Amino acid sequence: MKAEVTGIEAANKRLNDEMKKLGRLSERFVVKSMISISAQTVPMIPVDTGFLLNSEYRKVRRVGDGFEGEIGYGAHYAPYV
Repeated sequence: MKAEVTGIEAANKRLNDEMKKLGRLSERFVVKSMISISAQTVPMIPVDTGFLLNSEYRKVRRVGDGFEGEIGYGAHYAPYV
């Protein structure tokens, strides 16, 4: 018995679109988490000139099927503080 199935291409396209949305949501979650973490660390940073505080950077990169975030400080003396 032979049956014809229709709509497979459209279903695959919708599934791929939804997967792309999840990826964007995951990246957005990592960024929002990093912003929250940065806000919580601000009171711990000594402020004399504000250079260390203003040297903060955030990077988000794709790793496998997810995302990874990095927060750091560019001031040369940051590791010692």
